[in-house]
Amino acid sequence: MTSAYGRTFKFTAIFLVAVLFCLPVLNDIALAQGTQTSDYLTGKMDGERDAKAGAGWFFAGFCLGAAGVLIAYLVKPNPSTALLVGKSNEYIMGYTEGYRDKSAKKQGSIALSGCAVFAVVYLTLVLVAASSSTSD
Repeated sequence: MTSAYGRTFKFTAIFLVAVLFCLPVLNDIALAQGTQTSDYLTGKMDGERDAKAGAGWFFAGFCLGAAGVLIAYLVKPNPSTALLVGKSNEYIMGYTEGYRDKSAKKQGSIALSGCAVFAVVYLTLVLVAASSSTSD
């Protein structure tokens, strides 16, 4: 029979060997995810700078309320392809990601403004109607 100390030692040894074999693979994965080329980062910054959101999102928030705000955050527009002609793949990926993320945030905040304006208008009308009915 093996003592508890012996089993613990075996488990620890096997665990350390497994970790040592996995470290190079985990390191490669971490490096692949953490490194981005300067083209990618330049594209991402350019995309964030060029991000737009139209006034239609205000009306989506105004008319649809919370659903309009949710839709505005979930819908991520694509940038114009004319701006990306002749650029590297890394730049295009960075630009598209930056543009889509920043545009979604702008769309969401504009839709939230529309929702807030609707809430203020609605509450004002309710208060006016309530005060006029109590004064009769």
